[in-house]
Amino acid sequence: MPQSSITIKVPATTANLGVGFDTFGLALTLYNTFTFQKSTHFSFKTEADSPIALPTLSPQLNCPDSLIFKTLQRFYQALNQPLTPIAVAASVSIPLGRGLGSSATAVVATLVGINAIEGNPLFTQALLELAIDIEGHPDNVAPALLGGFQLCDEQTAHALNWCEDWHFLALIPTFQTETEAARKTLPDHYSRTETVSALRHSALFVQALQTGNAQLLKTVFEQDAIHEPYRGKSMPHFEPIRNALTPNPNILGTVISGSGPTVLVCYERTATSVIYQQTQALAEPLGLTILPLTLDKQGATIVTT
Repeated sequence: MPQSSITIKVPATTANLGVGFDTFGLALTLYNTFTFQKSTHFSFKTEADSPIALPTLSPQLNCPDSLIFKTLQRFYQALNQPLTPIAVAASVSIPLGRGLGSSATAVVATLVGINAIEGNPLFTQALLELAIDIEGHPDNVAPALLGGFQLCDEQTAHALNWCEDWHFLALIPTFQTETEAARKTLPDHYSRTETVSALRHSALFVQALQTGNAQLLKTVFEQDAIHEPYRGKSMPHFEPIRNALTPNPNILGTVISGSGPTVLVCYERTATSVIYQQTQALAEPLGLTILPLTLDKQGATIVTT
């Protein structure tokens, strides 16, 4: 049934998880919330409710390059209907430009929210395909929409098990990274050795997830040959943190979250206090904010009042 107003909560995401470039994505327990309401004109307001400093969100909804406005246009084009004026209010907790899927939350929330306002004419798969087309790659929008760990191809996503005892610390710097700029640091071609390594380690990563094998996961988590060797060069905090944490037997992997610059530490829950203390000692001198996070299972949800 169509609604005149709706509020959508969407989780942060981490993409790639080391060896799963443009393929692995996972939803995290940090959220942006968006309220959509039919109106006589377009409007957009936002407030920051983040554990770390956020830059001002300057684009207005009626700007052609605004991601929310672009998503609205694409949704109504898919329905072959004229664009409906929408008032949007956003409460932003996910830091922008830090590799935690902030842009994916805007795309997914808009699609889910406007679809509900219009009476849900599109099924979830159609929303996912639209989101992937708008975002340009699936590994953030799929877990933002569906929750959990998602193994993604060009137009679909497949949920895989993620052990609930595997938790995260996000180490977030004060500076931002643009995804497209980060992609330009990657080579156009890879050697056969690099390609075989990528295939082998991503397959073993999936096997570790399916069997809940923490030790297997630890052996492959940090073996990426596609993006981390190149992106890490612009992140001076990455290698020192990884080198210090990798020997800890309870840390399963230290990787770049998405295109960075956030570093994600995955560890076994039983060692939470020790891991936090060790990581805090490394992060504080580098000016990094630590956020403890876990797996979000729900994805985008309608907030009921």
